[in-house]
Amino acid sequence: MKQVLITCDTEVGELARDMDKAFDVFVQGAVAGERVGVPLINRVASQYGGVVTHFVDVYHPHYEREFSKLCETILADGHQIGLHTHPRSRFGKRYMFEYDADKQREIIAWGKEWLLRHVGLDVMVHRAGGYGANDAIYPALRASGIRMDSSFFFRASACHMGYPYINRIASCEDIVEFPVTVYREKRTLFGFKRKDLYRKLDFRYGSDVPTILDVIREAPDKTIFILFLHSFNFLRGCYDVRKEKFTGLSVHRPLIDAYHALLDGISQLEEVCFTDFAHVQVPKTCTEYLAEKETTVSVQEAITQRIRQRIWKKIPF
Repeated sequence: MKQVLITCDTEVGELARDMDKAFDVFVQGAVAGERVGVPLINRVASQYGGVVTHFVDVYHPHYEREFSKLCETILADGHQIGLHTHPRSRFGKRYMFEYDADKQREIIAWGKEWLLRHVGLDVMVHRAGGYGANDAIYPALRASGIRMDSSFFFRASACHMGYPYINRIASCEDIVEFPVTVYREKRTLFGFKRKDLYRKLDFRYGSDVPTILDVIREAPDKTIFILFLHSFNFLRGCYDVRKEKFTGLSVHRPLIDAYHALLDGISQLEEVCFTDFAHVQVPKTCTEYLAEKETTVSVQEAITQRIRQRIWKKIPF
């Protein structure tokens, strides 16, 4: 049986951390009288028999009350919570790897104690914000009694972990590492080979529903997959780099349709089931599996993206 873990990085986000009502917009998805963030993500997952593990960034000092209530609601609705370390808002630096080993232990312990005090939860799984961890994360997690991690993302620029595999789940310094599932995208432009990319199973950022379903369908038995969402998954708009603000935020309805299509498609695959970190069955020896997909680079899309980012200084969100 193949198993699928639905994960969601539930956070205000680095670019929005100083924005008014950032929690309402980027966590709850409160736009145009709707709530297309955590409430919708959980409701749709439940509809198809899935459980979402929310990696919650509890470090923002302005939204402790809001995150406390949110965590209570997530658990009451039958979903799960992991610790998500975005330490800059409270400790000053963006990534975990920028802190020494002692400070990493302090940051992890602070987050675990916060969840225990505010929610009554003994959290057991962690993910570093931006995948920005190094190997010091393992003793820091172990010191706080957290036994599972999902920070490793193969070839991610901020990931400094020396984890020896790509997708294989294994124990590392007594912590079970669940790598962010990736596949290799082999790209061509005008018939010439371009640099391969490693895409996560994220239908908002870089992948799409048919490809994700193919990766799951073609994988060998007992493979475990990590699906990836953000709490702001169903928002669209732009970030103006010059003004340091978001503009034109609205509901991204095609992505909501894609979410339904993805979970519906997974639910209909044979010998595939949704699971969660409390019930996942990890084989004694997991095999390494890396799917490969071929694609042709869109010249128009590449040029448009470069104009937006380098000339207009606007990043599609």
